[in-house]
Amino acid sequence: MKNYHKLFCLSAFTLVGCFSSLAGPASSQAVVSGHGLDDLRFKVLGVVRSEMNWVTRTQDCYYVETPTEWSCEWGSHSGGGRYPYLWRVESDGTLVPPPLGIRSAVPLGGLGAGTVELRADGSFQDWNIFNNSPGGGGSKVQLHDALFGIWVQPWGQSSQAFAVRTDSPAGLRPIAQIEYSGAFPVSRLRLSDPSLPIGVELFAYSEWAVGNPEASATPAIVFTFHLTNSLPQPVSAAVCFNLPNHIRGVASALKRGLRWDCPGSTPVSGSMVVQVGGDASVSGRTANDLGEVWADFSRDGTFSNAVSDGVAAQGAVAAKVNIPAGATRDINLVFAWYFPNRTFAHDSERIGNFYSTLYKDAGDIASKTLERLPQTWDRLYQWQQICFDNDLPDLLQDAMINSVATMAKTGVWTENGRWRQWESFSCPALDPVHIHLYRALPYAFFFPSLEKSELRGYASHQDADGYIRENLGTSKKQLDKAGGRWMGDCTPGFILEAYGTSLWAGDREWLNEMWPHVRKAAEWEINRSAQFGLPERLNNTYDWWKFQSKDVVAYNAVLYAAGLRAAAKMADLVHDTKFAEECRQQAEKAAKRMDDLLWTGHYYRAWWMNKGTYSDALHADTLYGQLWASLLDLGWVVDPAKARSHLAAEAEFNNSPYGLKVMSHRGSDMIDDLIWEAGSLDWATLNLYLGGSVNASFAEADKVIGKWRTHLADFWDWRDLSRSDDGQPWCNSHYARQVILWAIPLALSGQHYSAVRKQLTFDPKPGAPSRLPWFVPGASGVLESKPQGQFALRVLAGTLELNQWSIGDVTSSRPAVLSAGDVVFLKPDQTNR
Repeated sequence: MKNYHKLFCLSAFTLVGCFSSLAGPASSQAVVSGHGLDDLRFKVLGVVRSEMNWVTRTQDCYYVETPTEWSCEWGSHSGGGRYPYLWRVESDGTLVPPPLGIRSAVPLGGLGAGTVELRADGSFQDWNIFNNSPGGGGSKVQLHDALFGIWVQPWGQSSQAFAVRTDSPAGLRPIAQIEYSGAFPVSRLRLSDPSLPIGVELFAYSEWAVGNPEASATPAIVFTFHLTNSLPQPVSAAVCFNLPNHIRGVASALKRGLRWDCPGSTPVSGSMVVQVGGDASVSGRTANDLGEVWADFSRDGTFSNAVSDGVAAQGAVAAKVNIPAGATRDINLVFAWYFPNRTFAHDSERIGNFYSTLYKDAGDIASKTLERLPQTWDRLYQWQQICFDNDLPDLLQDAMINSVATMAKTGVWTENGRWRQWESFSCPALDPVHIHLYRALPYAFFFPSLEKSELRGYASHQDADGYIRENLGTSKKQLDKAGGRWMGDCTPGFILEAYGTSLWAGDREWLNEMWPHVRKAAEWEINRSAQFGLPERLNNTYDWWKFQSKDVVAYNAVLYAAGLRAAAKMADLVHDTKFAEECRQQAEKAAKRMDDLLWTGHYYRAWWMNKGTYSDALHADTLYGQLWASLLDLGWVVDPAKARSHLAAEAEFNNSPYGLKVMSHRGSDMIDDLIWEAGSLDWATLNLYLGGSVNASFAEADKVIGKWRTHLADFWDWRDLSRSDDGQPWCNSHYARQVILWAIPLALSGQHYSAVRKQLTFDPKPGAPSRLPWFVPGASGVLESKPQGQFALRVLAGTLELNQWSIGDVTSSRPAVLSAGDVVFLKPDQTNR
């Protein structure tokens, strides 16, 4: 790496609205910079037409969530469970995947507040807002009569009404085509029809504020209709939203909407509100029949304001505007909900919802959400900057922005402030450590308080001997009733996360709080490794191979060594010198024992037995612990040359078109040929840290990302396992193991950050894109390679305080405080060119 000297140049370019200035959910004090929905970007789209035909076919699986069940019947490892999967039927009868946005779509709602999906055909699916979950509150909910309508009348002509559905309920005129795009937390639907005289674009989105989880927990969805009149005469236009009364609430008319109230203490007791902003003319009605609602709206784009005093099956709100020739009008509509009585499985334990501490009812939510719209648009734009303002491949950018959707889809935020997340709905355990480690990076960088909440949960239920339990409850147990199996990745995973959070957040109180738990965890690890120098007879996240019956497992061994190095670093921070040295000695011993017991000469075998025979099975993702060691700048826990050889073996023997097969060299069991989605993403990241080809890393990541994005067009419902022969889903639903893909940009830039030392370093990989994202808690930006070896460090959002920073082997120790819009240029030393 060339030597560099530093030249500061703070540009006049300013982007207002840093993380630290973002106000809470009830505040209107945040600075607004004027970004709107038209500034948002989308990477892919799906086109759905009314003439398309669909069919559901059942497929073999192990267990998978279905549209009507949290999990279908379990099958054997070789299959047997059956689940329905949607296909499009071509004119010759061939079954092909549907367009993007049909099988799954962006989940709309707040963190821990429940979500709904607006699909590419205009239908609303997966109503998880009613406290319904595998852990209590009821079964899955699908409300097929929920829909939007459009009414249009050009001046001097007859009116027309369309359902915003390509396959609408009987009696309603469908729209001919919808073009869908999704970039969490925003969906965009563009409508077209030969008979539709205006342009209609619908944005559906949730509040999302990086660095402010409370402002991201709003139980509401905003729907913004852009209505464009390209005709030479004025047009009257209206939109309506029909909402089935699932809670059996009593409706009441609002000045600009409708409200439903359901008294009591059940999971669906609470309120819902549909409210319209702006100056549109608003009307509403209730009825027991959707056809009655539609007939009323179709006449003139308004409702008769007939709101019954009883419990009607349907309720609808219409908003009507006049659009001058050549003009565009927006209609903003908010759907808000407030159901404070979330329960959990064990004796219907009431855990509540955190959002009930922020708002008093659904009306309060709707009004404040409408007030905050300009601020919301700015926050959405800032989030897109983090993911899109760089030169990463579109595929990776799209995966970054949409991978965090699992936080909203499967997250739980209790009334007393505990943040929890399901492993998945179809495998309903809360926060298995071995799964959360894969999804921890966005938490650590963008919502560190939620990350701390989870780690506190693990620490508070730590066994007396130091072991960290597998999970914080299941759908059949009390929340935070820790339990699970004896695992080799839970305790080191906890250590790695605790150190990472301490390193990146720079919170001394947090460090002091966690250190006693980390020390005990490391002691447990060392004690468990007394016989072989490596942890013995422990299962792990790749549980189908019954690792608990095997003396030493390579996956566990690498994580163990990485965890010890993290514990040593944490011990240094608290000045526990003696224990730091012990951890380092044990880590060195572990590295030697891995070579002695597991190295085949070409790769690390998956396991070793002290007695009896064992194969030279090759497990993809064996070196996952090394990935975390690289992310945390802990050094090499395995020899780099051997790591390169191991990755080459995985690429040769475990290869498939849809990702790395999980196991080879073991036999003919079909489970060896399954794809566990993180394996390829971890391979891609480690290959970068080892100096491998950037293109090879992108290609391997593309196999699994492209499978869900394009091959299956099921981008918002990643299953944890898929088949290697055809890429079809095999097990689990709405999973998050793939969120580890956020490690790829960190590896490309070589970013390491210490908030403790206020130090930020980079070591960009040869062949990396010229503009790379960086992100730390409280700030984000771009590292840009310029001509003649010059670099620019640009802050896009937040405030970054540094005492020391470097690129390559040259360090500057001049303190700096950089804010949004600031840029620092570095150019090569003239004497070393």
